[in-house]
Amino acid sequence: MAVVDDGAAPGRPEMGARILAERLQVFHEQTKDALVGHTVIGAAVGILLFDFGVDLTKLTSWILVMLSVAAARLLVYRGFTKEAGSAGRSRIWAWRFEIIALISGATFGALPVLFVQSEHFKISACILLVLAGMAGGALGTLSAHARAFRFYAAALILPTVLALAYEAQLDLAIIAAMFLLTLVYFDRFSRRFEASLVHQIRERLVNADLLENIRRQGEVLDSVLQSIPNAIAVVGPDDRFLYRNDQFVDLFEVPEGLLSRELSSNQFNQFRQDRGDFDHLEPGEFDAQIKAWDRLKTTAGAFGYMRTTKAERILRVENHPMPGGGWVRSWIDSTETVRAEQETARKSALLQLTLDNIDQGLSVVNADGVQVMANRR
Repeated sequence: MAVVDDGAAPGRPEMGARILAERLQVFHEQTKDALVGHTVIGAAVGILLFDFGVDLTKLTSWILVMLSVAAARLLVYRGFTKEAGSAGRSRIWAWRFEIIALISGATFGALPVLFVQSEHFKISACILLVLAGMAGGALGTLSAHARAFRFYAAALILPTVLALAYEAQLDLAIIAAMFLLTLVYFDRFSRRFEASLVHQIRERLVNADLLENIRRQGEVLDSVLQSIPNAIAVVGPDDRFLYRNDQFVDLFEVPEGLLSRELSSNQFNQFRQDRGDFDHLEPGEFDAQIKAWDRLKTTAGAFGYMRTTKAERILRVENHPMPGGGWVRSWIDSTETVRAEQETARKSALLQLTLDNIDQGLSVVNADGVQVMANRR
C-alpha cells in the first residue's frame, strides 16, 4: 500500500505545511461543490424512502441530521475561505475536514442500519445503490486529502457491511465482502492520487521558491550595480543587452523609446553614430573604435581602451567576456584622473626644464638618501 509523506524536504519542515495547505485548497474547491450534490441526493433518498413507507419518525430524524450536517459543512467551508488555507493553520483545518468527512459519511452510512429490510428488496437496492455511487463520487472529490476520504468511506460503507453480515445469509455476506473489498480498493486509489498530487505541488513550490530566490538575487545584484558609479551593461551572446544600470542611460543619454524595446549592441552603436557621437574623432580613431566593436563579436579575452567623447569626457572602456558568451562592459569616467595626470606631467616637465637651466648642479635626495631629482649639471 502506498505511503504518502507530507512532502517536506529534510531540514525544511515548513515545506510539509505548505504542501498540506495547497492540498487543502484543492480539497476545498472540490468538496464545496459536492455539498449541493450531497444535499440533493439526501432529499431524493428521503422522498424515495417516504414513498416506500418506512418509519416516518426515523426518516424525519435522518433528514434533519442530514440537513444539519450540510449546514455545518457550509460553515466550515466559509471559514476556510476566510483564512485562505494558510500554512500555519493547515494542520487544524486538516483535522476539521477529516471530522466533517467522517460525520458526512456516517450520516449516509446510517441508512442501511435504519432502513434496510431483507424482505423489502427495493429499499435495500436503493440504499446500496446510493452508497456505492456516493463512495465512487467521493473518490474524485476527497482524494486530495486521503485521510478525509478514508474517514468518509469507512463511515459510509462499514455500517452497510455490518448490517449485511448481521443478517447471516450467504448472499448478503458476499455483498458485504464486495463492499469491504471496494473500500480497500478505493483507499489504495486515494493514496496514489494523493501521492501524485503531493509530488506536483512539491515540484511547483520548489520551482516557485527557486524563482523567488533568483528574483531576490537579481534585486541584490541590481542594487549593487546601481551603486557603482560606472556605467555598466551586460551584452548576451546574441548581441542583445541583458542589463544596463542607470548610469549607462545617463552617460549616453539613451532615450526612453530606445530602452522600451529589445536593444542590441549593434543597434546602440548605430544610434550613437547617427546622433553624431563620433563626429569629433579623427579617421584613425574612429577606425580603432570600429575594430573594438568587431572584437566584441569574437571570443577574445578581456580588453580595454580609452575614448574621448564629443563632450570631451575621457572614458576608460573595459570589456570582460562571460563564460557562456557575451560581454560585461563598463565605461569609467576618467576625465579628472587623466587631466590630473596630464597636469602633473606638465608641471614635472616645467620643473625639470627650470632645473636644467640653473648654472649650478642641483640634486634632491629624500629621507632615505635616494636621489629623486637632479638637473643636467
